[in-house]
Amino acid sequence: MGAIFTQDIPEAPSYFHVSETSTPNQLKLRWVNPQQTVQGNPVANLAATKLFRNDSLIAEISLTGMRDTLEFIDNIPMQDYYRYQICVVDTLGQYGRILYMNEQWFGPPLEGIVIWELDPTPITGSALKTSLTAAGYSGNIYQTHSSMRYELTGGVEAVFVCLGIYDNNHVLSSEEGTRLKNYLDSGGNLYMEGGDTWYYDPQTPVHPYFQINATSDGSSDLFFINGEGGTPYQNMQFAYNGENNWMDHIEATSLSQRILYNMSTQTGVAVAYDAGSYKTIGASFELGGLVDDTPPSTKTDLVKNYLTFFGILTTDIQANKGNEILPENFVIQPNFPNPFNNSTVIKFGIPRNGKVQFSIYTITGQEVYFREMSRLPAGWHTVRWDGTNRNHTPVASGIYFYRLNYQSNSGEILIKSGKMQLLK
Repeated sequence: MGAIFTQDIPEAPSYFHVSETSTPNQLKLRWVNPQQTVQGNPVANLAATKLFRNDSLIAEISLTGMRDTLEFIDNIPMQDYYRYQICVVDTLGQYGRILYMNEQWFGPPLEGIVIWELDPTPITGSALKTSLTAAGYSGNIYQTHSSMRYELTGGVEAVFVCLGIYDNNHVLSSEEGTRLKNYLDSGGNLYMEGGDTWYYDPQTPVHPYFQINATSDGSSDLFFINGEGGTPYQNMQFAYNGENNWMDHIEATSLSQRILYNMSTQTGVAVAYDAGSYKTIGASFELGGLVDDTPPSTKTDLVKNYLTFFGILTTDIQANKGNEILPENFVIQPNFPNPFNNSTVIKFGIPRNGKVQFSIYTITGQEVYFREMSRLPAGWHTVRWDGTNRNHTPVASGIYFYRLNYQSNSGEILIKSGKMQLLK
């Protein structure tokens, strides 16, 4: 016997199109309602159209008596990949076939932070995303289980890679390592965590960029994590409750800085490296396994320090507030206080959107500190220096010079400088 149709349902719309409008993060969906069923019969009166975005229902439009071409404006959360589906329901309650639209990117080039959650049993990605937002990061955050989903272009402020803990872990491939290496070569910031990626697993082209000396495979010995003295992490203490307690023991080289260590073994579990053109943080534990205590011993405070190190988000950068008049030119005000013994603040104004590079030099011209503040809006801003170098180690008392290099989005470059004295 041949196949028998048990239900003559509406056919999928014959035309379905998605396009961007002139308004950022806004899309226009346009489609033609079906005129017949899947068997070629005239369709019954239409009741509704259901619209889905990435498998979630975003709208249900009443269509009783209507068969015209229709439009719907969708305000997407941010620029990203989106997949749309449409389904028509007739007045008999019969659901038509869903028209599937291939997933595609909508919006300007990617900007923000990308999280590679490659761990088969993930515990960090969601905790990291929550902590980034709680730390004050207001840019886009993209979380993906695929290392190939997003292009690591210049708009990506940082990449966070979560590999997991043996035996439920992801082993970074040479291809993935090369993608990360190329991203760092273009001036990126990279955080990578994994219990075995530093000592036990094969090394990839990106591993040398962390300046990590992996000393052993570790054992079941990680229960408490402390911040390294003389660093911004020094007052942090965490109990650790991850998937297991077997973590690689890692130490800094002469070029990098140990920032967190295993209290039981006194061996390192996180190392930061500032290469000047790029920055990395490598950890052998899962951030999602940290147990929050009172500040500063919280995941949010830890992530805030990571963002500070990367120069992405800092508590010492503040934009103009209230009704301050925008500056007509690039100007800076003398640092205050001066002399200072803990920290000093410099106020500067930029007439147009752009980026500012902030550098500190010794009296002999040696650069001891550098950070780049990108995507600053026109207006007044302040930057605070706490008397530490690139590795967040306190510098000696003495005379220092600061320089701010301003580059507007139109390419204009201006430089201002000043002199200050650090007393201890």
